Amino acid sequence: MSDYTVWWIDDRDNREKNFANVLEEQADPLSVVFSNPEDATEALQSDNEPDADLVLIDWVLHQNGDYTGKGLTMAGTVRENLPQVPIYAFSGEAIDELQQPVSKSHFQWTCEVSDLVGKEGATKLVNDLSDYEALESVRGEGFEFLVETLNPPETARQEVEAVIPREFNSGLKEDPTVKGGNKLAFMEWVCHRFRETPGPLWDKTWTATKLGLEEDVFDDYIGELYDTSYGEFTYDGIFSHWSGERWWSSELIGAVVELNQDRNAPVGEICRTATRILDVPEDSIAECRVCEDKYPETVAAQIEGEDARFPAHLICSNVHHSREGKFEDYRLVDEGAQ
Repeated sequence: MSDYTVWWIDDRDNREKNFANVLEEQADPLSVVFSNPEDATEALQSDNEPDADLVLIDWVLHQNGDYTGKGLTMAGTVRENLPQVPIYAFSGEAIDELQQPVSKSHFQWTCEVSDLVGKEGATKLVNDLSDYEALESVRGEGFEFLVETLNPPETARQEVEAVIPREFNSGLKEDPTVKGGNKLAFMEWVCHRFRETPGPLWDKTWTATKLGLEEDVFDDYIGELYDTSYGEFTYDGIFSHWSGERWWSSELIGAVVELNQDRNAPVGEICRTATRILDVPEDSIAECRVCEDKYPETVAAQIEGEDARFPAHLICSNVHHSREGKFEDYRLVDEGAQ
Protein backbone atom coordinates (compact mmCIF):
# COMPACT_ATOMS: atom_id res chain seq x y z
CA MET A 1 0.00 0.00 0.00
CA SER A 2 1.31 3.44 -0.94
CA ASP A 3 2.09 6.00 1.74
CA TYR A 4 0.88 9.07 -0.17
CA THR A 5 -1.85 9.83 -2.70
CA VAL A 6 -1.14 12.42 -5.40
CA TRP A 7 -4.05 13.84 -7.40
CA TRP A 8 -2.96 14.86 -10.91
CA ILE A 9 -5.43 17.19 -12.71
CA ASP A 10 -4.70 17.71 -16.41
CA ASP A 11 -6.63 18.32 -19.64
CA ARG A 12 -4.26 16.16 -21.68
CA ASP A 13 -5.26 12.53 -21.34
CA ASN A 14 -1.97 11.28 -22.80
CA ARG A 15 -0.15 12.61 -19.75
CA GLU A 16 -1.76 9.91 -17.61
CA LYS A 17 0.35 7.26 -19.31
CA ASN A 18 3.39 9.36 -20.22
CA PHE A 19 3.73 11.33 -16.99
CA ALA A 20 1.41 10.41 -14.11
CA ASN A 21 1.96 6.66 -14.38
CA VAL A 22 5.69 7.20 -14.80
CA LEU A 23 5.77 9.32 -11.65
CA GLU A 24 4.08 6.53 -9.71
CA GLU A 25 6.59 4.01 -11.03
CA GLN A 26 9.51 6.19 -9.94
CA ALA A 27 8.57 6.19 -6.26
CA ASP A 28 6.94 3.31 -4.40
CA PRO A 29 5.40 5.56 -1.71
CA LEU A 30 3.32 7.40 -4.32
CA SER A 31 -0.10 6.47 -5.69
CA VAL A 32 -1.16 8.85 -8.48
CA VAL A 33 -4.84 9.46 -9.32
CA PHE A 34 -5.34 11.15 -12.70
CA SER A 35 -8.40 13.29 -13.55
CA ASN A 36 -9.31 15.63 -16.36
CA PRO A 37 -10.61 19.04 -15.15
CA GLU A 38 -14.25 18.22 -15.89
CA ASP A 39 -14.15 15.06 -13.78
CA ALA A 40 -12.15 16.84 -11.09
CA THR A 41 -14.75 19.63 -10.91
CA GLU A 42 -17.58 17.11 -10.63
CA ALA A 43 -15.77 15.21 -7.89
CA LEU A 44 -15.15 18.40 -5.92
CA GLN A 45 -18.75 19.57 -6.27
CA SER A 46 -20.04 16.24 -4.98
CA ASP A 47 -17.41 15.98 -2.21
CA ASN A 48 -16.12 12.84 -3.87
CA GLU A 49 -12.54 13.93 -4.51
CA PRO A 50 -9.61 11.59 -3.72
CA ASP A 51 -8.21 11.63 -0.21
CA ALA A 52 -5.13 13.38 -1.58
CA ASP A 53 -1.93 14.31 0.24
CA LEU A 54 -0.79 16.48 -2.67
CA VAL A 55 -2.51 17.97 -5.74
CA LEU A 56 -0.72 18.59 -9.05
CA ILE A 57 -2.50 20.95 -11.44
CA ASP A 58 -1.66 21.81 -15.03
CA TRP A 59 -1.46 25.58 -15.47
CA VAL A 60 -3.12 25.40 -18.90
CA LEU A 61 -6.35 23.43 -18.45
CA HIS A 62 -8.55 24.85 -21.20
CA GLN A 63 -6.95 23.59 -24.42
CA ASN A 64 -8.75 20.24 -24.46
CA GLY A 65 -12.27 19.47 -23.36
CA ASP A 66 -14.98 21.80 -22.06
CA TYR A 67 -13.21 23.31 -19.07
CA THR A 68 -12.68 27.06 -19.65
CA GLY A 69 -10.57 28.03 -16.65
CA LYS A 70 -6.84 27.93 -16.00
CA GLY A 71 -4.97 26.08 -13.32
CA LEU A 72 -5.48 29.04 -11.01
CA THR A 73 -9.26 28.59 -11.21
CA MET A 74 -8.98 24.89 -10.45
CA ALA A 75 -6.59 25.59 -7.57
CA GLY A 76 -9.21 27.87 -5.97
CA THR A 77 -11.84 25.14 -6.18
CA VAL A 78 -9.45 22.52 -4.78
CA ARG A 79 -8.43 24.83 -1.93
CA GLU A 80 -12.06 25.21 -0.82
CA ASN A 81 -12.37 21.44 -0.42
CA LEU A 82 -8.83 20.58 0.66
CA PRO A 83 -7.62 23.59 2.70
CA GLN A 84 -4.56 21.88 4.20
CA VAL A 85 -3.40 19.94 1.14
CA PRO A 86 -0.42 21.41 -0.75
CA ILE A 87 -1.09 22.35 -4.37
CA TYR A 88 1.71 22.34 -6.93
CA ALA A 89 1.34 23.75 -10.45
CA PHE A 90 3.20 22.60 -13.54
CA SER A 91 3.30 23.53 -17.21
CA GLY A 92 4.90 22.48 -20.44
CA GLU A 93 4.54 25.42 -22.77
CA ALA A 94 3.47 28.29 -20.44
CA ILE A 95 6.21 28.01 -17.83
CA ASP A 96 7.18 31.70 -18.09
CA GLU A 97 3.61 32.76 -17.34
CA LEU A 98 3.38 30.30 -14.46
CA GLN A 99 6.64 31.53 -12.94
CA GLN A 100 5.39 35.11 -12.63
CA PRO A 101 5.11 36.10 -8.94
CA VAL A 102 1.35 36.70 -9.19
CA SER A 103 0.90 33.12 -10.43
CA LYS A 104 3.42 31.41 -8.15
CA SER A 105 1.90 32.95 -5.03
CA HIS A 106 -1.17 30.72 -5.35
CA PHE A 107 0.83 27.48 -5.21
CA GLN A 108 3.27 25.92 -2.79
CA TRP A 109 5.58 25.05 -5.70
CA THR A 110 5.71 25.49 -9.47
CA CYS A 111 7.72 23.57 -12.05
CA GLU A 112 7.94 22.28 -15.60
CA VAL A 113 6.00 19.10 -16.23
CA SER A 114 9.23 17.30 -17.12
CA ASP A 115 10.48 17.92 -13.55
CA LEU A 116 7.82 15.55 -12.25
CA VAL A 117 8.69 12.35 -14.09
CA GLY A 118 12.35 11.68 -13.37
CA LYS A 119 13.67 9.94 -10.29
CA GLU A 120 14.86 13.25 -8.86
CA GLY A 121 11.43 14.83 -9.20
CA ALA A 122 9.66 11.84 -7.68
CA THR A 123 12.10 11.80 -4.76
CA LYS A 124 11.50 15.51 -4.17
CA LEU A 125 7.75 14.94 -3.95
CA VAL A 126 8.20 12.07 -1.50
CA ASN A 127 10.53 14.19 0.64
CA ASP A 128 8.10 17.10 0.52
CA LEU A 129 5.25 14.87 1.64
CA SER A 130 7.36 13.47 4.44
CA ASP A 131 8.07 17.01 5.66
CA TYR A 132 4.40 18.01 5.49
CA GLU A 133 3.74 14.91 7.58
CA ALA A 134 6.43 15.99 10.05
CA LEU A 135 4.68 19.35 10.42
CA GLU A 136 1.32 17.69 10.94
CA SER A 137 2.85 15.48 13.64
CA VAL A 138 3.68 18.51 15.85
CA ARG A 139 0.24 20.11 15.54
CA GLY A 140 -0.95 21.10 18.99
CA GLU A 141 2.32 20.07 20.65
CA GLY A 142 3.67 23.58 21.34
CA PHE A 143 6.39 25.92 20.14
CA GLU A 144 9.44 23.80 20.98
CA PHE A 145 8.17 20.92 18.87
CA LEU A 146 7.64 23.25 15.91
CA VAL A 147 11.17 24.65 16.29
CA GLU A 148 12.54 21.12 16.30
CA THR A 149 11.24 20.54 12.76
CA LEU A 150 13.97 23.00 11.68
CA ASN A 151 16.59 21.06 13.68
CA PRO A 152 18.61 24.13 14.72
CA PRO A 153 21.93 23.68 16.52
CA GLU A 154 22.06 25.09 20.05
CA THR A 155 24.15 28.04 18.81
CA ALA A 156 21.29 29.09 16.52
CA ARG A 157 18.23 28.16 18.55
CA GLN A 158 17.56 31.61 20.00
CA GLU A 159 17.97 33.24 16.60
CA VAL A 160 15.58 30.77 15.02
CA GLU A 161 13.00 31.18 17.76
CA ALA A 162 13.21 34.96 17.30
CA VAL A 163 12.51 34.94 13.56
CA ILE A 164 9.59 32.47 13.48
CA PRO A 165 6.41 34.47 12.74
CA ARG A 166 4.44 35.49 15.82
CA GLU A 167 1.36 33.60 14.70
CA PHE A 168 3.29 30.40 15.47
CA ASN A 169 4.54 31.49 18.93
CA SER A 170 2.48 28.73 20.53
CA GLY A 171 3.45 26.21 17.88
CA LEU A 172 1.27 24.87 15.08
CA LYS A 173 -2.18 25.24 16.57
CA GLU A 174 -4.58 22.35 16.87
CA ASP A 175 -7.21 24.05 14.71
CA PRO A 176 -5.92 24.36 11.12
CA THR A 177 -8.51 27.02 10.28
CA VAL A 178 -7.21 29.65 12.74
CA LYS A 179 -4.17 31.88 12.41
CA GLY A 180 -1.16 29.87 13.46
CA GLY A 181 -2.77 26.57 12.53
CA ASN A 182 -2.05 26.50 8.81
CA LYS A 183 0.85 24.16 8.09
CA LEU A 184 1.05 25.44 4.50
CA ALA A 185 1.68 28.96 5.81
CA PHE A 186 4.55 27.67 7.92
CA MET A 187 5.93 25.67 4.98
CA GLU A 188 5.86 28.78 2.81
CA TRP A 189 7.70 30.76 5.49
CA VAL A 190 10.36 28.05 5.74
CA CYS A 191 10.87 27.69 1.99
CA HIS A 192 10.46 31.27 0.82
CA ARG A 193 11.58 33.32 3.82
CA PHE A 194 13.72 31.34 6.27
CA ARG A 195 15.75 29.47 3.64
CA GLU A 196 15.91 32.33 1.13
CA THR A 197 16.73 35.27 3.41
CA PRO A 198 20.28 35.45 4.83
CA GLY A 199 20.32 35.42 8.59
CA PRO A 200 20.46 32.23 10.69
CA LEU A 201 21.06 30.46 7.36
CA TRP A 202 23.42 31.52 4.57
CA ASP A 203 23.45 30.24 0.99
CA LYS A 204 26.67 29.42 -0.83
CA THR A 205 27.32 32.98 -2.01
CA TRP A 206 26.89 34.43 1.47
CA THR A 207 28.86 31.64 3.16
CA ALA A 208 31.77 31.94 0.74
CA THR A 209 31.81 35.75 1.05
CA LYS A 210 31.75 35.64 4.85
CA LEU A 211 34.72 33.24 4.70
CA GLY A 212 36.56 35.62 2.37
CA LEU A 213 36.43 33.12 -0.50
CA GLU A 214 35.51 33.36 -4.14
CA GLU A 215 32.50 31.10 -4.58
CA ASP A 216 34.18 28.83 -7.11
CA VAL A 217 36.80 27.70 -4.54
CA PHE A 218 34.37 27.31 -1.65
CA ASP A 219 34.19 23.51 -1.90
CA ASP A 220 37.99 23.28 -1.63
CA TYR A 221 38.01 24.76 1.88
CA ILE A 222 34.70 24.07 3.63
CA GLY A 223 35.78 20.54 4.60
CA GLU A 224 38.43 21.94 6.96
CA LEU A 225 35.71 23.73 8.92
CA TYR A 226 33.70 20.50 9.05
CA ASP A 227 36.67 18.89 10.83
CA THR A 228 36.04 21.08 13.89
CA SER A 229 33.77 20.11 16.78
CA TYR A 230 30.87 21.73 14.89
CA GLY A 231 30.91 19.02 12.24
CA GLU A 232 28.99 19.50 8.99
CA PHE A 233 26.81 22.49 9.78
CA THR A 234 24.50 22.41 6.78
CA TYR A 235 20.78 22.91 7.32
CA ASP A 236 18.97 19.55 7.49
CA GLY A 237 15.55 20.51 8.84
CA ILE A 238 12.26 20.33 6.94
CA PHE A 239 12.50 21.15 3.23
CA SER A 240 16.30 21.13 3.38
CA HIS A 241 16.18 19.04 0.19
CA TRP A 242 14.90 22.02 -1.80
CA SER A 243 17.41 23.38 -4.31
CA GLY A 244 20.51 24.97 -2.83
CA GLU A 245 22.38 24.00 0.33
CA ARG A 246 22.24 26.30 3.35
CA TRP A 247 24.72 26.69 6.21
CA TRP A 248 24.11 27.76 9.81
CA SER A 249 25.85 31.13 10.15
CA SER A 250 26.46 30.78 13.90
CA GLU A 251 28.13 27.39 13.43
CA LEU A 252 30.38 28.73 10.67
CA ILE A 253 31.55 31.58 12.88
CA GLY A 254 32.12 29.14 15.74
CA ALA A 255 34.18 26.85 13.51
CA VAL A 256 36.41 29.74 12.43
CA VAL A 257 36.90 30.83 16.05
CA GLU A 258 37.80 27.26 17.05
CA LEU A 259 40.37 26.92 14.27
CA ASN A 260 41.86 30.26 15.29
CA GLN A 261 42.47 29.21 18.89
CA ASP A 262 45.82 27.65 18.04
CA ARG A 263 47.03 30.85 16.41
CA ASN A 264 47.05 32.90 19.63
CA ALA A 265 45.70 35.86 17.68
CA PRO A 266 42.50 37.89 17.87
CA VAL A 267 39.72 36.74 15.56
CA GLY A 268 38.95 40.10 13.97
CA GLU A 269 36.85 40.05 10.81
CA ILE A 270 35.78 36.49 10.00
CA CYS A 271 36.59 36.87 6.29
CA ARG A 272 40.20 37.89 7.01
CA THR A 273 40.70 35.42 9.84
CA ALA A 274 39.31 32.49 7.83
CA THR A 275 41.51 33.10 4.79
CA ARG A 276 44.62 33.23 7.00
CA ILE A 277 43.68 30.03 8.81
CA LEU A 278 42.86 28.23 5.58
CA ASP A 279 45.96 29.57 3.84
CA VAL A 280 43.92 30.87 0.90
CA PRO A 281 46.00 32.24 -2.00
CA GLU A 282 45.45 35.83 -3.04
CA ASP A 283 43.67 34.99 -6.29
CA SER A 284 41.05 32.92 -4.40
CA ILE A 285 40.13 35.64 -1.91
CA ALA A 286 36.73 37.20 -2.53
CA GLU A 287 36.57 40.50 -4.41
CA CYS A 288 34.05 43.29 -4.15
CA ARG A 289 32.10 43.43 -7.42
CA VAL A 290 32.08 47.23 -7.24
CA CYS A 291 35.63 48.36 -6.39
CA GLU A 292 37.37 45.01 -7.01
CA ASP A 293 39.26 45.21 -3.73
CA LYS A 294 39.48 42.15 -1.49
CA TYR A 295 37.40 41.12 1.50
CA PRO A 296 33.81 42.26 0.83
CA GLU A 297 31.77 42.01 4.02
CA THR A 298 28.31 41.54 2.55
CA VAL A 299 26.29 40.54 -0.50
CA ALA A 300 24.17 43.04 -2.43
CA ALA A 301 21.74 43.14 -5.33
CA GLN A 302 22.55 45.04 -8.50
CA ILE A 303 18.95 45.89 -9.35
CA GLU A 304 16.16 46.61 -6.88
CA GLY A 305 13.94 43.57 -6.41
CA GLU A 306 16.53 41.04 -7.54
CA ASP A 307 18.22 38.59 -5.20
CA ALA A 308 21.41 39.77 -3.54
CA ARG A 309 24.22 37.82 -5.19
CA PHE A 310 27.11 40.27 -5.63
CA PRO A 311 29.84 40.30 -2.93
CA ALA A 312 30.38 43.93 -1.92
CA HIS A 313 31.96 46.09 0.76
CA LEU A 314 29.59 47.85 3.11
CA ILE A 315 30.90 51.19 1.80
CA CYS A 316 30.26 50.05 -1.78
CA SER A 317 26.59 49.27 -1.13
CA ASN A 318 23.58 50.94 0.43
CA VAL A 319 20.84 49.61 2.64
CA HIS A 320 17.66 49.48 0.59
CA HIS A 321 15.63 48.25 3.53
CA SER A 322 16.34 46.70 6.90
CA ARG A 323 14.94 43.30 7.71
CA GLU A 324 13.51 42.26 11.01
CA GLY A 325 15.31 40.33 13.70
CA LYS A 326 18.39 38.36 12.75
CA PHE A 327 17.91 38.64 9.00
CA GLU A 328 20.55 40.57 7.06
CA ASP A 329 19.67 43.94 5.51
CA TYR A 330 18.78 43.98 1.83
CA ARG A 331 21.45 46.07 0.13
CA LEU A 332 22.01 47.46 -3.37
CA VAL A 333 25.44 47.94 -4.91
CA ASP A 334 26.51 51.58 -5.16
CA GLU A 335 27.91 51.93 -8.65
CA GLY A 336 29.15 55.43 -7.74
CA ALA A 337 31.49 53.93 -5.17
CA GLN A 338 33.86 52.82 -7.96
